[in-house]
Amino acid sequence: MNIAIILARSGSKRIKNKNIKILKNKPIIYWTIRNIIKSKKFDKIIVSTDKKSIAKIVNKMGADTPFLRPKNISGDTIGTKEVVDHAIKYLEKKYLNIKNIGCFYATSIFAKPDLIKKGFLLLKKNNKFVFVAQKRDPQSLRAFKVNKKGVVKKTFNKINYRTQDLEKGYFQDLGQFYLGSYATWKKEKVILSNNSKILVLKKWEASDIDDMDDWKLSEILFNKD
Repeated sequence: MNIAIILARSGSKRIKNKNIKILKNKPIIYWTIRNIIKSKKFDKIIVSTDKKSIAKIVNKMGADTPFLRPKNISGDTIGTKEVVDHAIKYLEKKYLNIKNIGCFYATSIFAKPDLIKKGFLLLKKNNKFVFVAQKRDPQSLRAFKVNKKGVVKKTFNKINYRTQDLEKGYFQDLGQFYLGSYATWKKEKVILSNNSKILVLKKWEASDIDDMDDWKLSEILFNKD
């Protein structure tokens, strides 16, 4: 049995009600659920949320909310792994044949059905996690900090490197999904670790939605479909 767990807590600070904010005439979580269903890779979809109003919305979309997430793991400092572990403890009491678990965020709108299928193909050849990433521009290694007046206040050790001398091969997690076997989720303490495998997307294929700039970019990318 393959189970998808969607994380959709309330109280997002940078984008109010982000997990149910309207995108293309639907709450954004609708598109994530729709993609998971269309992938045909999961036998069950559950949503881990701390709010009854979100539960009521997703229950009409083909997902279940068999529990409300406790307040002690609903804050913005709680890690993804901790929330998934809580959901797994519930699931393993109810189901004896859990094979694979996929963790999605409510805003995982770029986790398209074909991408999910590719993730499962990688999972067959891997004993850790599979997730989606994007190549980072080496220029990011030349980062610096400025104060509120726009004055440079801190430079880092590679600020004066030439672009061609900067180390390449860095990637960034895009926060679309994390696939792993049930045994992997139980054994591993962290998701992003050595020997995990990634699916790489181009810059124009996805965006991790953290703030309003990300949201506006995601609207543009999503509306291209």
